[in-house]
Amino acid sequence: MEQLKNSKHFECRQQQRGIRSSTLKMAQRYGEQRGDKLFFGKKQIDIALNNLAIEKSHLLKAKDQGGIVSIDKNGILITTYRIGSLKKNKSKRYNNDL
Repeated sequence: MEQLKNSKHFECRQQQRGIRSSTLKMAQRYGEQRGDKLFFGKKQIDIALNNLAIEKSHLLKAKDQGGIVSIDKNGILITTYRIGSLKKNKSKRYNNDL
């Protein structure tokens, strides 16, 4: 979503109503646009929290794998491998040659 500029009226109302800038950023990221209004209520927050929990789970699984490398050329994925796997394979091949 594009970064909007704040009017002085907006900044004044934000301060008067105790609305945090971090909450506004979350609303811009996860809120529901309806016309010129952006809604960020309990429903949208619960959906965002659920999506973040899923993403956290996927990140933890990726961390358990030790990370990956993927290679692309001209927008086409060519190959992928786990970080460190090539070093192990190269050292095995080298030791077998001796």
